[in-house]
Amino acid sequence: MRNVLKKTDIQRARRESLRRAILIVANTGRPLATSRELLLDTLVNTREFGPLSMRELVSEIDYLTGKDLLRDPDGSGSHIQITPTGIDVVEGATPTPTGIADMHSAET
Repeated sequence: MRNVLKKTDIQRARRESLRRAILIVANTGRPLATSRELLLDTLVNTREFGPLSMRELVSEIDYLTGKDLLRDPDGSGSHIQITPTGIDVVEGATPTPTGIADMHSAET
């Protein structure tokens, strides 16, 4: 049972870190929208997340969109754009929401 909980904790931490990375990349691209393909390539090339599928990426994008931190600017599903609320989170103007790795924990 302990190994299952540990694996669950690791998976949760990975998802939360991936969400933070998505917001950071989207913020870097602003004011332009970022294609999901470019986002996936960028995150895979960091090697921080190991294997990463488009399906996993889309799941986390949907999560962030549901929190109004990202949006689909043209409704096609091919691009993401950070919202003003997302910018505030990345820049530290508002606290990092639950479910996303703390944006500024490394600074403290």
